[in-house]
Amino acid sequence: MNSTWRAVRKRNAQLRVSLTFTRETRSDDMESILKPDIPLASVTFLRYFTMTLQCLRLLVTNYTSVLESYEDLSETYDLDEELVLLSQKCTQLSRFIHRGHINAYTVLSVAKAMGRKCKRFEVDGKLISFENLGEDTICPFREREAKEMVDVDVDIHSLKERVADLIGTRLTI
Repeated sequence: MNSTWRAVRKRNAQLRVSLTFTRETRSDDMESILKPDIPLASVTFLRYFTMTLQCLRLLVTNYTSVLESYEDLSETYDLDEELVLLSQKCTQLSRFIHRGHINAYTVLSVAKAMGRKCKRFEVDGKLISFENLGEDTICPFREREAKEMVDVDVDIHSLKERVADLIGTRLTI
């Protein structure tokens, strides 16, 4: 399959692929679908898909130079560190939509990594965690700069303002 994708890309260098996942896919299947030679520009995970750490790691590993859009509409948990890595490593990422649980640190870190190239940034305000943002809290993904951007008095409105400053457009919640 890799040689087929290489041949297709060679004939059409501008080709970009969009994938949409509708439900849980086995880890083995994800590895066979998310091959490095596929020019994956956009990926969407619908509501009943169960996002896994392995799936996010495949995106981070295989699509650093081509992934432009990440959309996860499922209610996932505990993906903060991988979401930050995705935003830092995927240099073309300009669209980030995440409907799962997410920490305020993660929201700020993703916004900072995407910066002014961000065209669309959406998270579910009801699923943003503002807990444990005190001085002695260890940031869940150990990014000191994100912790410095968040203070104890942060709320949804100040978070939206800080994200808007980082990406140059408003955060949709």
